[in-house]
Amino acid sequence: MPYTRCIYPLTINRYTSRANNELRSNTIMSCIAPLSSILTQYLIAISIVLLSFSGHADILLGTSNAQKGPSAKLGQDLNLGAEMYFDVVNQQGGIHGHNIYLLKLDDGYEPLNTVHNTKLLLEHNIVGLFNYVGTPNSKAVLPLIKRVGQLLITPFTGADILRNAPIADVFNLRASYEQEAFAQIDYLVEILDLDTFGMVIQADAFGLALEKYYRAALKNKGHKPLVSIRYRRNTIDIDKAAKQLREANVKAVLFVGTYEPLIALIDRGKSVQFMPIYSSVSFVSSQTLFNRLSVTDSRDVRVIVTEVVPSPLTCQQKICSQFREHATHNKLENPNHVHFEGYLNAVYVSEALKSCSPPVTRACLKETLEGFRTQDPETRGQVVSDVLQLMGQVHISARNP
Repeated sequence: MPYTRCIYPLTINRYTSRANNELRSNTIMSCIAPLSSILTQYLIAISIVLLSFSGHADILLGTSNAQKGPSAKLGQDLNLGAEMYFDVVNQQGGIHGHNIYLLKLDDGYEPLNTVHNTKLLLEHNIVGLFNYVGTPNSKAVLPLIKRVGQLLITPFTGADILRNAPIADVFNLRASYEQEAFAQIDYLVEILDLDTFGMVIQADAFGLALEKYYRAALKNKGHKPLVSIRYRRNTIDIDKAAKQLREANVKAVLFVGTYEPLIALIDRGKSVQFMPIYSSVSFVSSQTLFNRLSVTDSRDVRVIVTEVVPSPLTCQQKICSQFREHATHNKLENPNHVHFEGYLNAVYVSEALKSCSPPVTRACLKETLEGFRTQDPETRGQVVSDVLQLMGQVHISARNP
C-alpha cells in the first residue's frame, strides 16, 4: 500500500453568475490513504457534478503536482498562474460558451503518487493532463498516457526523455534542460571567469538528466566537475555534499533540485565560511529563493538561476503587461517566474481549445497543438507566437553575481 500522502486540495473555482462575475469556490478537501481511493473518486465525481450546475458542459483539464511538502511552492504557483488566466477566459464567456477548469490533485513530488492520481483523473472526462511538475513524475506516467492516448500538455520539466524522441501525445512548451545547462556554464565560465566546479545532484531522473548536460557543457569549455554528490529527493540531506564541496574548494556549485535543499546547502556552507557561487536551473523558483535568502544572514551569498521565461515584472511584450494587469486585479503578491509560466501555459492551451469547434474533443485539441509545432507565425496567430517566443529562450536571474 504505497500511497499514504494526503491530497490537498481538490479545488474547482467557478463563476456561478456570468452577469456579475461572482466567483464561488467549490472546494473538496480529500486525503488519499491506502483505503481511500474510492472516497477520492467520489469526491472528484462530486466536484464534476457541482460544475454541471451551470447547465452546460465544462472543459476539464487534470493536473497532478506538488501542492504540499518541500516542493509545494512550484505546484501552487504554477496552478495559481494558470487559473488566473482561465478565470479571465471564463469571465469573458469561456471557450465557445463552456468554462474551463482544473481538477487538481497533490502528489507531493513523488512519482508513485503521480501515477495513482493520473489513474483517478483518467476515469473522468478530461481533455488533457496539464502542468505536471517534475521529470521523474512525468516519466512515470508516460506508459499510462501512451496506452490510453491521453495528452500531457506543458509539463514543468526540460528533460530529454520527453523531447529527443518526440512523443505524439506530449506537448512541451518550456526550453530544455540542455539549453539551461549550457547557458549556465557559458555564464559561469565566460562572464564570471570561474574554473572549478562541483555538482550536487538529486538522485532521480531529473538529476541524471542535468548531470549529463552539465558534464557536456563543462567539457565544451575544457572543464570537468571536481566532485559530484547525490542526495535523496524531498529531503535536505546535504551534509555529505557540503563537506565534500568544501574539501574540494570549488568556486561554483551546480545544484539540481528544489529550493529547500539548496537553501540548506547554502546555510551549511556559510556556517563554515565556505562561500562559492551557487547555480541552478528553473526548477528552483529564483524569486522564492532570493526572498528567503534576503531575510536571513545570507544576503551576501552569490546565486544564479536560469529561467525559461523572462521576468514578469520587467518584460515588455503585450502578454507581459496583460499578466501584470491580471496579477494586480487578483491581488497576487510578488508575481514570480513560475506564476508567469503557469499563466503562459494556460494561454497556450486556451488558444488551442478556441480553435476547436464545440464540443471540444481530445482529438481536436491534439491536432491543434500539433499544428502549433509546425505552423508559421501568421497561421498560428500572434498570441501563440508570442508565447512560443517568450518560452523558447533561456534567461539568467542573478543575485550578487
